[in-house]
Amino acid sequence: MMFAEDKTYQYICYHHSNFCNVHVLDILPHLSCLTTSDQDQFRASYERWGKQGTLWDLFDSLRAY
Repeated sequence: MMFAEDKTYQYICYHHSNFCNVHVLDILPHLSCLTTSDQDQFRASYERWGKQGTLWDLFDSLRAY
C-alpha cells in the first residue's frame, strides 16, 4: 500500500465514528471505481447488515482500488 493510502486508512479507522453519518446507498452511484456488481453486493450487504457494517466494507473495498 502507498503512503497516502495508509494515512487515509489510518485516519478513517481513528475517526470511524465521524463517518457513521455517511449514507452508503446515496454515494454508491457516484463511485465510478465500483462496478455494477460491486454496487449490487453493497446494496445486499446493506439490507442484511445495515449501514455501519456496510460502510466499513465499503472503506475496505475502496482501499483496494
